[in-house]
Amino acid sequence: MNRHPLWTALRKRPGMTLKPRNRIPVIILIGIVAIATLCIVSAIVMNGSTERELRVAYKQLDDSMRTHDLAAFMAGLTADYTEQRTMTAKIKSRSESESNYRLIMADWNDLHDQHVDIYRISARNGSATVIAERTAAATVTDHRGTFGKKGQTHVVRTTTMEVDAWQKHSGRWLLRNRSVTTIKMTVDNSRILFGIPDEHSHEQN
Repeated sequence: MNRHPLWTALRKRPGMTLKPRNRIPVIILIGIVAIATLCIVSAIVMNGSTERELRVAYKQLDDSMRTHDLAAFMAGLTADYTEQRTMTAKIKSRSESESNYRLIMADWNDLHDQHVDIYRISARNGSATVIAERTAAATVTDHRGTFGKKGQTHVVRTTTMEVDAWQKHSGRWLLRNRSVTTIKMTVDNSRILFGIPDEHSHEQN
C-alpha cells in the first residue's frame, strides 16, 4: 500500500536524513503550527492589555464621580455619547446626560463604595463592548424629596448591570454609549421597587 510522503517522513528513524521532496510538507506543517500558536498568544496578550486599560478608564470615571469633578467625568465620554436606562427609557444625549450627572453629584455627598465586576469584553479595531455589574453606596441628600421629606439624608445602595460601548481616541478609552438596568436598590437598608427617578440612582456611572 502506498503511503503519503508526509507519513513516510514522520516514520523515519532518528539520525536519518529526509529527502528534499519529503522535507517540504514537514516545513509547511511546522510553519502552520507556529503561526497558529503566535496568533493565539497575541490575542491573549492583546485582550489582557485591553482589559487593563478599560479598568483604568472605569476607575477614572469613578474617581471623578467620587470627587464631584464633572468636567473630568465628561472628559471621559465621547462627543457623541448617549445613554439609556432600561430598554424602554428615552435615550439621552451627551448634554442631557451632563445635566443629570450634575444633579447626581449634588445629591450623592459621600460616595464611599464603588465596585465594577467585568463579565465580558469584546474588543476589535479600537472599539470595545463591556458587560459589567456595578455596585455603589453613598450618603445621599434628598433635595427633591424622592425618598421622603426634602433635605433628608439617606444611605443608598444600588446594583446595576451595564452594557458599555467604548471607543479608543489618541490612545485613551472613552465611553461612547451606556445602557443600564437597575437590579437592586436599597434606601436605609430597606429594599425598594423599581421606578425611582433615574437621577437618584447611581447607575449612570
